[in-house]
Amino acid sequence: MNPKKTEPHTHIIHHDKTDPPAERIENIYTITGKQDYSDSDKYPCLDMDSETAQESPNAYAIEITIGKHTKYYVKRGKYGRIFNPLGMFMEGMATKRLGHAGRLEWKFQEISERAFNFYKEFLKTRNVAYLNNAERELL
Repeated sequence: MNPKKTEPHTHIIHHDKTDPPAERIENIYTITGKQDYSDSDKYPCLDMDSETAQESPNAYAIEITIGKHTKYYVKRGKYGRIFNPLGMFMEGMATKRLGHAGRLEWKFQEISERAFNFYKEFLKTRNVAYLNNAERELL
């Protein structure tokens, strides 16, 4: 068999071909009134990266797009509740640490796009109904 001729349905690997690295886009969301800027859809955003947002008391949601894939994260507590920055006694709670473990009580966890969009709308409008809908989506 001649090596230059290939059978139909034969896969050939081209080692010379390289794909460009996928572009990484991060959007960090906060509540209206604490934003550094607003995105094109008027959602309040912070000017920081996702690593800094982990420790930030004002970062509540992160959207990370790598190439064609997007992942959504929101700040959730140890019982699975989504962080409500408008809630009673929430001042200073976003960076509270667990006494017995020393890690943050509220950490970013991945959620569905639909729940993320409800939470993002809550951060924009401060309407608690959107927060309730986001939590319902997680059940």
